[in-house]
Amino acid sequence: IPTIPLATQVSGTLPYTNLTTAVQTAVNSSGAVQNVNGTPGTTVVLATTGSQRNLIPDSDLKFGATYWYLNAGLPTVAGAGEDGGNGFVYVGTGSSAGYLVNYCQALTVVPGTTYTLSAYMDATAVTAGYPIWGVYNTAITSSYGAIAQTAGTKGRQSVNCVIPGGVTQIIVICDTAGLIATSGGQVIFSNPQLEIGSVATSYKSNLVDDTTGTIKHGAMSTGVQ
Repeated sequence: IPTIPLATQVSGTLPYTNLTTAVQTAVNSSGAVQNVNGTPGTTVVLATTGSQRNLIPDSDLKFGATYWYLNAGLPTVAGAGEDGGNGFVYVGTGSSAGYLVNYCQALTVVPGTTYTLSAYMDATAVTAGYPIWGVYNTAITSSYGAIAQTAGTKGRQSVNCVIPGGVTQIIVICDTAGLIATSGGQVIFSNPQLEIGSVATSYKSNLVDDTTGTIKHGAMSTGVQ
């Protein structure tokens, strides 16, 4: 996957800088690691959410801008996802999509640790280029791993991401990356998962909201068409 200079294509200040204090404290103070390669018994039990394998809050894309920065050209659409849940959808024009990016709030990570990103994309309407999911620094200037979906196909892809020394926070993005899709054709991103270890396990939603509803006060299903 080529490195895309997203910093030149995304304007404004990144709105998210940290996980909520309760979650970040639970992760940082624990002596355990989180469900390495899907193996039970190695999970961090978060005080507010219970054991989580998937580190991406609101990975089912239910709560709109509560946990995600949303580009107007890449809205959340109910029923578009891999499992019939929500998905981010770009509607093709027959011309380049440009670089439309949605990204989650910043996640605390451990330098030198291997994480695995897996996610679903539907690129059956794409005629040139490809959509991507990727793990980036919070300034969106460095990629630590990315996955692409070949034009004309759909499915779930995965990649290992080794966090460099000195990096303690990352974001997960989806990006149209200049692709071209047929006019009216849909390009879909959904079901992202980031987990510790080198194995992509089966998708499991992060229940950060469904479990408590209190990590972000006032969370509701917004931004869904």
